[in-house]
Amino acid sequence: MKSTALLFSRPLRFALGILAVSLLFAGCGLTTAEVRTTIDQANYAMLSGEAEPMTDVLLAPGTARGQPSAALARLDAFEAQHKDNPSTLAALQLRRALLHLNNRSFALAKAAFEQIQDPTKLTASRDRTLYDLRETLQWWWPLAPVDLPGKFAPHRAEALAHQEKLLAAARDSKISPELHDYLLEMRAWIGIKLALDLADRNETRRLLEDAVNTFAADFEPGELNQVATVIPDSAGLKPFDNSVRRVLRAQAMLDHLAGRLAARDAINRVAPNFEPAPFATYYEEVLQRLLSP
Repeated sequence: MKSTALLFSRPLRFALGILAVSLLFAGCGLTTAEVRTTIDQANYAMLSGEAEPMTDVLLAPGTARGQPSAALARLDAFEAQHKDNPSTLAALQLRRALLHLNNRSFALAKAAFEQIQDPTKLTASRDRTLYDLRETLQWWWPLAPVDLPGKFAPHRAEALAHQEKLLAAARDSKISPELHDYLLEMRAWIGIKLALDLADRNETRRLLEDAVNTFAADFEPGELNQVATVIPDSAGLKPFDNSVRRVLRAQAMLDHLAGRLAARDAINRVAPNFEPAPFATYYEEVLQRLLSP
């Protein structure tokens, strides 16, 4: 089964609805270019407005949150049709596990992962990588939305170990650029959440710098410059692609971080030194706006 990877964060999933009505737009006299621009603008607006730890997995089209019953019904039908094809069956079972994670059905996700009896039948590099990272995925999803003080600190050793796994997987030359970015961003969010939960200000700063700087390390020079200069609206937006996604997710991450640190008393506020100058510029500008009377 061939499917397109989706790397959108939670609000961006609703941009899929724009795709569903593309033909409607065309029927109203809009050109293909206008339809494409409408879709890009919706993607841009929703993605740039996202500023929280990512908790989505990579799913085939039609398996977004809010559609679990329909998506599971489709998987059931596909599995019945391909029960004698081990490779296809394994890929479908993996997607079932990811779908359950995406809908926070963690016990069902665990059971679905365990149904994959022969992981060697996962032929796509993306599928093999996600299966190999199943323990990290199952660890991260329940914790990602939680901001209660003291929640992450006891899991420090686990968090650092999962960060290592994600970095190693992201450095695999066989995975796609989209999956590479996705894994690095997840690693960054783990580091940010852990850092903000620690009482040691020096360690908080170190972990924040490691999280953000590692995430930024693979940005192209043009992408780095866009982080600091791109106008946060859809004016003059180029077609939505992975490069645009990188820039907007970086801005969302820095927005989130600046907001969390600005809310602290000055004595408890750390000042991380982000190595890519455009990252530092964007972060400082956001922080100063938040601190201005």
